[in-house]
Amino acid sequence: MSTVWSRRELAVLAGATLWAAIAAAACAGSAGPGGTAGNAIDAAASVLEHHAGSRRTGVYLDPTLTRAAAATFHRDTSFSATVSGHVYAQPLFVARGPSGQDAILVATEANQVYALSAASGSVLWQRALGTPVPLVQLPCGNIDPLGLTGTPVVDAGTSAARWRSQAGGARLSPWSRRRSIQR
Repeated sequence: MSTVWSRRELAVLAGATLWAAIAAAACAGSAGPGGTAGNAIDAAASVLEHHAGSRRTGVYLDPTLTRAAAATFHRDTSFSATVSGHVYAQPLFVARGPSGQDAILVATEANQVYALSAASGSVLWQRALGTPVPLVQLPCGNIDPLGLTGTPVVDAGTSAARWRSQAGGARLSPWSRRRSIQR
């Protein structure tokens, strides 16, 4: 199973809706304002956890996002992203992520984690986390296979992403992984 998205669709999935689309469009093809490889993640412009904060309100405030500004948005047909597996976790938007590029972090049920370029959708890096658990090996549920279901979290201070994955084999307990999103 593969999933193909446009930049706008990924922004909606990221929960940042139009705000992330503005940020991605404004920084397309660049590392962002003053961004260069090695810069720290821009936490204020990023969506680094589910609903963009520990309060889980899903509220995104941006004074420049007005109805007039939103009316000028259009689909970016040059953006195309393909990942392996279903996506239940919220994709995250990381401003000035890998090598100073804006990125979208996507986790799939195929136990794959991707950092995608927010400008083009190309894969910046990909990590396989083991074999996902087939439904027949689970006592209940309807996700087949079961891999990364929960939204990862990115620590802007250390540039590390953390996630919890279900892997097949004799032991069916979930395990956590950590990876620096800077390459």
